[in-house]
Amino acid sequence: MKQIITFVLSKVKNNNAIKLLLFVIYVFLIAEILSYVSYLYVVPANLKEPAKYVLGFRQDRSDEVTSIIDDLWTNYQLNSLSLRGNEHGWRYGGGNKKKKIRIACLGGSTTYSDPVPTGDLSYPAQLEKYLQQKGLDVEVVNCGMPYYSSAEVLANYCFKGVYLNADIVIIMTGLNDTEPLISPFEYKNDYSHWRRANSQIGKDVLFKRLWKLKSWTIRLTSLLLIKPGQGEEALNQVSTIYEAAESKDESYKKRYPITLSQNLSSLIGIIKNAKAQPILVIDNYVLTRNATLYPKYSEMGYPEFKLDWSYKKCMAVVDSVGKASNLLVIPFNKFEPSKKEFWTDHCHLNTEGTQEQAVFIGNFILNDSICLSKLK
Repeated sequence: MKQIITFVLSKVKNNNAIKLLLFVIYVFLIAEILSYVSYLYVVPANLKEPAKYVLGFRQDRSDEVTSIIDDLWTNYQLNSLSLRGNEHGWRYGGGNKKKKIRIACLGGSTTYSDPVPTGDLSYPAQLEKYLQQKGLDVEVVNCGMPYYSSAEVLANYCFKGVYLNADIVIIMTGLNDTEPLISPFEYKNDYSHWRRANSQIGKDVLFKRLWKLKSWTIRLTSLLLIKPGQGEEALNQVSTIYEAAESKDESYKKRYPITLSQNLSSLIGIIKNAKAQPILVIDNYVLTRNATLYPKYSEMGYPEFKLDWSYKKCMAVVDSVGKASNLLVIPFNKFEPSKKEFWTDHCHLNTEGTQEQAVFIGNFILNDSICLSKLK
């Protein structure tokens, strides 16, 4: 045995290629050990815990998981494992029907009630509480998602919301249709000038593939660089509000929000076909409320002027489509909370504000004969 060892050492001593190979193996082993130790004791939880969800190591509901996951039809959906929503994948409510009447609330962040921490404080949840106090056997589902345009709202109801079997569907959309209307790029009815399908492999998918290589050096590097589990979307944002603000092109003034009009008409038809009663809500939006939304351009006047123009165009469509369909159109744009501090920004309300929002909308519903007949 001693002779064999001596022979091997002599060969290594006289062969630079073998020396290099052993050195590489040595460095690799050191890197693997350091990477594994770093993963266990150095990597912060806000990177490590979301990655565990991506890899399937955790399936419990937690505030450590991303609140959104990519979706084939709506770009992204609420993650049912996130505490920002519930186990049914909604902000509030859903599941098996427990009350005689069910109301579904569709929309973007103003329906989702973005500033409030949990769904039970959102305006739809407060609406449920208010109507129940009025003696109605009713439950309300919050189907809102931040930054949904009418396109995502339509798809969300068609592929998911319709199965809630709601008796009344409240639609508050159009606010996020203002941006594609003033995009500096040529307007496309499918909004592809604003959002486009992501042709690249998703970060989470790439991370899972690299993790399978079973090298802790690769695993740690990919974890630090990719940062998986932070929330992905199926679409890329092609046009931003900043580009719209900086653009000198004024061709947008010739545009009409035809996509919003068609989406609303389609949504109303599908809701009626499901034997439910649609209600439209005109959203409340003041760019200069509390603070300018885009202070970088406040002196230029572009975002205020363009978005105000676009907002008025879109809300006029909501109003006209609703009235043409003989629906209740709630003028939430006339709403003012008891304290202006209840507004957190240009269009979102805090917890106290959502309570008053619920009362405002609830009173319109209670005073509408068609809606009241649905509630009894």
